[in-house]
Amino acid sequence: MDGFTGTPMLRLAGSQRPRALSEDQMGCYPTHGSTIGWMWFVLLCAWWAFAAAPAAAGVGPFVIDPNHPREVLDGHIEVLFDETGLLERSDVERSTEWRPVGPQPYAKGLDIGVVWLRFQIHNPTPEVVSHVLQVGEGRVDEMTLWLSEGDESVTRHDAGEDVARHDRAFDHLFPLFPLSIEAGGSVSVLGRMVDEGTMNLDVTLSTPAALQDHLEVRAWVSGLMAGTFSLVALYALVVYRRVRDPMMGWMAALALASLFQWVTVDGSGLSAWVPPESRGWTSNRLIVVAYELSAFCSFFFYLTAAQVDRNHPKVAMVVKGFGWFGLANAVAVFFIPFVLGVHILYLGAIGLVMMAVGVVWRGRSGDRLAKRLVFAVSVVVTGYLAALLTEEGLLPRAWISGHFISIATFVQWFLLSEALAFRLRQIEEQRRDAERAQRDEEQRTEEIRNAFGRYVAPDLAAKLLNDPDAMALGGRAQTVTILMSDLRGFTGLTDRLGPSEMCALLNDYLGRMTEVIDRHGGIVNEFIGDAILTLFGTPYPGLEDELDACRCAIEMQVVLEQMNGTLEAEHGIRLEMGIGIHTGEVVVGNIGSNRRVKWGVIGDPVNMTGRIESLTVGTQVLISARMLDRVAGAVSTGGVRSVYVKGRNRTLEVAELRAIPGEDLTMPTPATRDERPRAVALDGSVQIFAGKELIGRDYAVDVVALDGSEVIFQGERPFRVGTNLALKVRQSNEWTTPIYAKTLDKGLPTEDGRLEMRATITWMEPEVRHSLMGAAS
Repeated sequence: MDGFTGTPMLRLAGSQRPRALSEDQMGCYPTHGSTIGWMWFVLLCAWWAFAAAPAAAGVGPFVIDPNHPREVLDGHIEVLFDETGLLERSDVERSTEWRPVGPQPYAKGLDIGVVWLRFQIHNPTPEVVSHVLQVGEGRVDEMTLWLSEGDESVTRHDAGEDVARHDRAFDHLFPLFPLSIEAGGSVSVLGRMVDEGTMNLDVTLSTPAALQDHLEVRAWVSGLMAGTFSLVALYALVVYRRVRDPMMGWMAALALASLFQWVTVDGSGLSAWVPPESRGWTSNRLIVVAYELSAFCSFFFYLTAAQVDRNHPKVAMVVKGFGWFGLANAVAVFFIPFVLGVHILYLGAIGLVMMAVGVVWRGRSGDRLAKRLVFAVSVVVTGYLAALLTEEGLLPRAWISGHFISIATFVQWFLLSEALAFRLRQIEEQRRDAERAQRDEEQRTEEIRNAFGRYVAPDLAAKLLNDPDAMALGGRAQTVTILMSDLRGFTGLTDRLGPSEMCALLNDYLGRMTEVIDRHGGIVNEFIGDAILTLFGTPYPGLEDELDACRCAIEMQVVLEQMNGTLEAEHGIRLEMGIGIHTGEVVVGNIGSNRRVKWGVIGDPVNMTGRIESLTVGTQVLISARMLDRVAGAVSTGGVRSVYVKGRNRTLEVAELRAIPGEDLTMPTPATRDERPRAVALDGSVQIFAGKELIGRDYAVDVVALDGSEVIFQGERPFRVGTNLALKVRQSNEWTTPIYAKTLDKGLPTEDGRLEMRATITWMEPEVRHSLMGAAS
């Protein structure tokens, strides 16, 4: 196959005997095809004017013009085609079957046989002419030339691919032959060419300097094309790695396939490194491989770029089928007859036409990128169809026939440059839009996180936002430390402060407590009025969850004491908060329905924490014995005591948390103390208080000692430790508003047979406190 033109031809000779050259072999027969669009109309008009001229009646010797350093011998060459391949030199010299080629180069299709050329060159000058004869600008499997001068001496030169370059007259890939003609003399040239592929045999005569210039230009063009394809491939790969755009990936593949096609067909050829004895056979098949790879990449590039596979999937499926079939042919061509491989190659023209139709449809539907691809795909399809129709006899053959596909491939890249620039602009716009959308999404997510964090802990909000599966209903068992805090007598402040100030005070309190909880790694599970349920060790366990809870509880009391300084100055009131802490295994997870979900914990430790908190008095912090075991040595507590709590048949051991010595954390004021309150003598009555209701009747008592936090009274009725009482005291023949207290012991017997009991005051109105403290003093 002609290495420079490289176009596979698809017509086989019909007979097996020596015959004269037919019109189609001489490139002189008329056209019988029809037009396909405006491109074909322009092409056919040009062909009728350029290539369909009749052959010359005869040929004469070519006369060298000394003013032209490079000349073409068109119109001075005769051809004989030997279908049998059996004729020898002496046979063809005597043959009368020679026919003139005509005013254009001879082009051979896939006809099996030997091509013989003959022509004469005359030197009219008075000097010896030393020129270089070049037969074709491509590679031929076998090529032999005999140069006969006037003295009947014959010189033989071989320059086919079956001859090593160092064994040729010129160490070059192309068939070059030295020609020296005496002054006024002539040289007869007889050539024999064999190639199982195609041949375009344009014969030129050049001075050595002109030939050198011509070869340098070809080398420069080849280097430019190879460099261009390489840069496009590299650039497309870089863009693809950056944006992962499939179009850029296939563009890189198409550029590499075009580079391979250019090097194999129109460049120096990869077969140059193949041994001479098999170089022609290998070269022909590598050319088929190059075309198949180029067609395969073209299929997928245009389908992807125009999004044909998305909008016309059936068309895309058929086109891809042709692509994969051609890719298989690129392998099979090394094992099947060459002519069959070339026929399969040209079946891909059907896929190219369907691909072009798909791209045109997308362009007509308004796709801006597809509109820019229409011209490029039209050029590619035109190139392949022109080569195919030439071989089928529907277009006249000329020197350019073998370059159709190569020219189409080259031109498409100029047309693709604008599409590439448009796609890059699209990618840049998409990148900017994506960055803008990402920033908006991040801002929206942050707003949601902040808003969500007002209802749940920030860590939990982040977990739920980052892990959608975390919203599924269900839970898991986990050891958690639970802190429950509650204000004393806060509800009774409504009438004193009013709803607005009451709500502002509650929000201020909850805000300060939440800051403390967040600082120590706790999660506010929920607010229950003025009570706070806090969790440590979930959703992720910490290293010191139990000790963190103790730190948090003490700092909460410190912050509350700071609030009380302001409250006493502005409103004359104080707040007291009891805190209970317990640890145990609970079920953590999402609880609720598909429409409404609450994240929380369930289990006996939650209930026990509430019971422990209910035992607190004043600003007391009680921890369970299990908690104490885990923080022993790190905290300072009061004595451990056993108490009965609701829902348990046995006593619960608790201890009062007072300090963490190693960290300089101390409760503001002990909730219980050893010294006795100041002595008083007041009449009083007590009634059991459970929840928000008074239970049972009043019991008369004598108040014998009293201060701001404790009261000691004597009476007939014994009470359990931790019983909530509503105590009224008579002053100036009037009963005070209830003072709420919690018993601290079971009572000690007095000399008159009564019981003296001690209770801590959990709430009393400021006026009552002021009045009683005056009586106590």
